[in-house]
Amino acid sequence: MERDYKTKRLTQRVKCSPALVDNQAALQAQREQNMERIRQQLMINEKLWERKKAEIEYNVANRPLLVELQSQHFCDKLNEIRQVENFVQVLREAKLDPQDHLEPWQKELLASAEYLD
Repeated sequence: MERDYKTKRLTQRVKCSPALVDNQAALQAQREQNMERIRQQLMINEKLWERKKAEIEYNVANRPLLVELQSQHFCDKLNEIRQVENFVQVLREAKLDPQDHLEPWQKELLASAEYLD
């Protein structure tokens, strides 16, 4: 009986203690703030994704067709042809015969340029 009396008295004292605070409302408010922050972040991420998707769609729409693309090999060969043609032009301006000063591979390159034209 004495033990029960002490327990009840201690229970009353603990319930009235200022150290114990009902933080249920604070926890609920914190949960709502977190959920709102998460919603806002999701909206921002969605807008960023929509912007990125629109950029991708724009790039795809404006990309040249495969038949319009030139191979890198062709571009390199074209640059070589232009360099050789410039060299031939310099030789002609110096009143020299280009056939005497060209390497065999350069002559083949000029022949292929005529074929491509």
